[in-house]
Amino acid sequence: LRAAALSDHDLLTIDDGAVLGEASYCIAHSLEKNGLLLAATRVGVRSVLQQHAMCLALNHVDDGATLSAGSKLFPGQAARPVEEGGVYAGNPAEPLDIEAQRSLSLCSLTDLEEGDDELL
Repeated sequence: LRAAALSDHDLLTIDDGAVLGEASYCIAHSLEKNGLLLAATRVGVRSVLQQHAMCLALNHVDDGATLSAGSKLFPGQAARPVEEGGVYAGNPAEPLDIEAQRSLSLCSLTDLEEGDDELL
């Protein structure tokens, strides 16, 4: 967790191993046509919200899913892994196919070469 915006704490669930990137948002409210929506929001085990990703009311980022940088889930939209390590991107966020995931520059600890630990 690094400078993420969190609100409505009683409605948020951040599971073990979840990563919330810098300037990401995880809030359990949204202003809708019919008024203010307050609803449970969950970020699952080992899931990732990258920089500036936004998760709103009724969102569930399931275990192992990644919400790519700058992406937004709209209220009630769920991000489920398409397969292990599934990645969602865009506004509204949609699942990327395997080729798109490979072309997207995502850095993980497994991508680091031996001796690159000074980057951590």
